[in-house]
Amino acid sequence: MAEAICGYTLGPASLAGRESEQGSIAPGKWADLIILSHNIFDIPPAEITETQVELTVFDGQIVYYPSGKIGSTRKPITFAPIMGPTVG
Repeated sequence: MAEAICGYTLGPASLAGRESEQGSIAPGKWADLIILSHNIFDIPPAEITETQVELTVFDGQIVYYPSGKIGSTRKPITFAPIMGPTVG
């Protein structure tokens, strides 16, 4: 699983020479990420197809949040270590 994720994240960023900006989550890097409904490292491979995207962040902005609590407009996002996403 880790190799597959690397193939879509850090691998392409490294090949493009952009690993200082993209490919992993770290301060100063672009905030492009998704939050999934299940931890795909903890479930059987056959169940991965049942996993849903719960939140999409692109360029540091929430662009998809299907629960409707935030809406479809782009808003800044910060993360509190225990509380989860905070929208401001």
